[in-house]
Order: sequence, then C-alpha cells, then structure tokens
Amino acid sequence: MKGERNCHWAFPPSNYLLSTLFQRLMGYLLALILLFATPFLAEARISQFWSYQDLDDRADLVVIGLVTSTTDTTEATVLPYLHPDAHVIGESTEFRIGVVLKGDHNLKSCVLHHYRLASPSGVGLNGPALVSFDSKARGHYLLFFDS
Repeated sequence: MKGERNCHWAFPPSNYLLSTLFQRLMGYLLALILLFATPFLAEARISQFWSYQDLDDRADLVVIGLVTSTTDTTEATVLPYLHPDAHVIGESTEFRIGVVLKGDHNLKSCVLHHYRLASPSGVGLNGPALVSFDSKARGHYLLFFDS
C-alpha cells in the first residue's frame, strides 16, 4: 500500500534483548551449579586393577560355584586402617562347585570367609567395599582362592 513503510529495526526491541540475556544467564548459572555440585555427587577411591590373568597367576584354586548358604560366624572385629572404625561381623558362604578351572578337581564344595558391616548405617561415605552373597538369587560366581 502506498505510504506504508516496512520498518526494519536497527536494534531488536528491549524485551527481546532481556529475554536473550536472561536465557544466557540461566545457561551460565546452570553450568556453574553442575560444575560445583558434581564433586559432591561423585565418589571414587584409588584401588588396584586385577586382570583375570593376574588373579589366575596368584590363585591356588579357581572355580565356578553356586551359593548354597551364608551364615554369620561368632567373629566380631574392627577393620584396621579405617577412620571412623568399621565394626564388622564374620560370615561364611558355602559354594557348590560346578567346575574347577585350577586346583583339586575332586572338590565338590568350598567355603569363603568374609565380613559384613555390623551396622550398615554406622559407616559414612568412603566406607569399606565388602562382598555379599544372596543364596536365594541362585547366581554363579567365578571365584579365585589364594591360600
């Protein structure tokens, strides 16, 4: 139409600038929150990596076994070198051997002595990493025994 002009902004309207600025600030804020929160969520410890070859070289007996029972022992102790103290109770887990890969091939069962925390809530972050077995799960385990 005659007399109308197309208006091209040299600068966008102020509400557009505010919206873009707000989006950028929120992006930076989110990045900062994630940057500072991640160390509190991440947990790690230095430990040795054992390859299957390392485990086999060191083991006297290597079997694939099925858990048949886990029972508490009368042993109650404190694990050394941990602060705060980690009070533990001894457990004995019996395995029915399916296959002997290394060692006495006449074995039909074996027993593993291990520990569980006396009070799971008693040790905070960075507590001991203890093994546990569920006899109802019927899972097979590859076990390396060293005398």
